[in-house]
Amino acid sequence: MDSPAQFPLNLGDHSVAQSPVRTRRRGFLRNGMVKLVCAISLAAAGIARAQTYTIIEVGLPATDASFATGVNASGQVAGYSTTGASAAQAWRFTPGSGLLNLGSFGGVDSRAFGINNSGQVTGYSRDINGIAHPFIFSAGVGLVDIGAFGSGADAFPQHVNASGQVAGFSAIAGEERAFLFTPPNVTLNLGTIPNSTLPATVAAYGVNDAGRVVGIG
Repeated sequence: MDSPAQFPLNLGDHSVAQSPVRTRRRGFLRNGMVKLVCAISLAAAGIARAQTYTIIEVGLPATDASFATGVNASGQVAGYSTTGASAAQAWRFTPGSGLLNLGSFGGVDSRAFGINNSGQVTGYSRDINGIAHPFIFSAGVGLVDIGAFGSGADAFPQHVNASGQVAGFSAIAGEERAFLFTPPNVTLNLGTIPNSTLPATVAAYGVNDAGRVVGIG
């Protein structure tokens, strides 16, 4: 199946790529159990001071479009570049070293959506049959398939925390299921919100260093 359209959002080190907005969805926060939370947080920071910013060209390949989807504390950037309607290449940019092609699982569509402070990148890469496999990329190791919910299920990681836990969602029989992957090989189905009258579609978009997951359902 085709992957859902992705819209990058930069939230500091907790960058995510969001799917198109669904009506009447409710946010959730998971910490041992699923809870409903308000998706809006306001913070008063006093009077803002003027700051100067410098735009740095990361040297992207000559493609139709490029998307930076995550940045870590050392300035490493994760993202992907597209060619045509369905081809994309995942990459990681490191200041002083330049751009690194993350490779693929044999298909022509690979996209990176999250990066932690160790430089680990998460995203998905399609195989020659078009199935989207979730991955973690680490220096010296390369792409590692972290698995999904059964053979033939597409999976779309969105964020990776400091310990390598990955939050995302997997498409099963036309519905989405949120998951949390914990190294080396544990993938947890986060379930659905109790007593929900909405379709059983749940997606996870972020995970903090304590393993708490946020998303919609």
